[in-house]
Amino acid sequence: IAVPLRLKSNAGVSLLSATITLLPGTVAMGVSADRKLLYAHAINTLTLQEAKESVTRMETHILRFLR
Repeated sequence: IAVPLRLKSNAGVSLLSATITLLPGTVAMGVSADRKLLYAHAINTLTLQEAKESVTRMETHILRFLR
């Protein structure tokens, strides 16, 4: 999946990548060259949207933590 990123800092993106890898069936694969998308592999989800929402929820928590 490709998830649009709201995080801008290297630390934030790294934290999100490490955190989603802890979610069952999800592995961070990389970030686009323009740093606007996070690529991840996700299994055990019913839909593509559900997988994206899972990563976005985690990003929201990290955004609150970093502010």
